[in-house]
Amino acid sequence: MFCTTAGPTIGLGHLRRCITLAQVLREMNAKVHFLLRGEQNAIGFLEKYGFSGKLLEESVDWGLQQSLEYCVDNHANVLVIDSYPIEPKNIKGFQGKVVVIDDLCDRSLPVELILNGSVNGQKCIYQALPSTKLLLGPQYILLREAFSQKVNRRIQKQVDRILITVGGMDLMFLISKLVQWTRATLEKSHIDLILGPFGQGGKDYELLRQWQDDPFLCVYKDPTNLYDLMMECDIAITGGGQTTYELAATGTPTLAIQLADNQIHNLEGFSRKSTLNWVGSVSDENLQEKFQDGLSRLARSFKERQAMSKAGPLIVDGGGAKRVGQVVKELSIQ
Repeated sequence: MFCTTAGPTIGLGHLRRCITLAQVLREMNAKVHFLLRGEQNAIGFLEKYGFSGKLLEESVDWGLQQSLEYCVDNHANVLVIDSYPIEPKNIKGFQGKVVVIDDLCDRSLPVELILNGSVNGQKCIYQALPSTKLLLGPQYILLREAFSQKVNRRIQKQVDRILITVGGMDLMFLISKLVQWTRATLEKSHIDLILGPFGQGGKDYELLRQWQDDPFLCVYKDPTNLYDLMMECDIAITGGGQTTYELAATGTPTLAIQLADNQIHNLEGFSRKSTLNWVGSVSDENLQEKFQDGLSRLARSFKERQAMSKAGPLIVDGGGAKRVGQVVKELSIQ
């Protein structure tokens, strides 16, 4: 049983990585069901991957009690929690195993298994049980199967193609600005623009209407071929969430913008390991200046892009989901 969150305000990262782990477990003949806090379109996204889900009611414990009751009623022996507000220390009456997917390392987690696949995960010291199993570091990051392929990327001296993706949502209407700033910086570049499933709908397209006559702009709504788009681009522009791991796995030179507080650890870690350039936060008043300067410098520096491309796959090999799936399977039969 998976208990997680998804929607316009929280994005898609939690649900997407849970789906990735669920697919691996399904291949191991496990029965999987989802409990979600979010909106109905999150259920629709889940069903695209062949999983059933139930929306949790609003509650002070973020659906924890409902989740436990559902687990008991459906004889679930493992509960996977991927939601920061849920406090596993309050779990009572569930006889199965509890797995927590975490990024923050900021609370007590007295559970059977903690998974933190972040780039800084190995440095985390958890308040847990003596028996708690820890899976820490990017070798355990939950990425879709396509990202486990061996990368064979050639860095071109001339930057011709830019990929823009800010994840499942665009609350700040940043996408239209990024297109504008990219076009002003690299006038002749081809731009592949990704719109996530939790975008602002018609407003996104309204803001992009000014670019409808641009023959070198392609817009994709929640594409299934994201791996291919990453492999085809010369530079990617992204937020600081789960996509940074996919870009590292594909060896994609990257320019990143912080969209939320919980992305700081990813951006700091990958910046230190030189897989991306962190140009600032969405709230920065001078973001345009920093973005355009960073994009211009990265486009001019063949050596820096080449170094980024080599560094990423050494950190993220894309095999984390299968490693975690095997551990969860063993946990379920203990």
